[in-house]
Amino acid sequence: MKLVAGVILITIAIWLTHNSYLVKISKLEKAVIAERKNLEDLKKDLNEKQLEYDKAADLKNWSLK
Repeated sequence: MKLVAGVILITIAIWLTHNSYLVKISKLEKAVIAERKNLEDLKKDLNEKQLEYDKAADLKNWSLK
């Protein structure tokens, strides 16, 4: 009887620990997804600003000639 109770307690402890780690991992994965989205938005903004800068630089070159 002690063996069965011990196995059940160990199983419950492992299950609770596993569950808490799954919750932590899912929260971290959500944070990573949000940061990747933020990074994509920042890259888009950077590309737009680089294009604007290149266009302005090209216009300056044309006006000097």
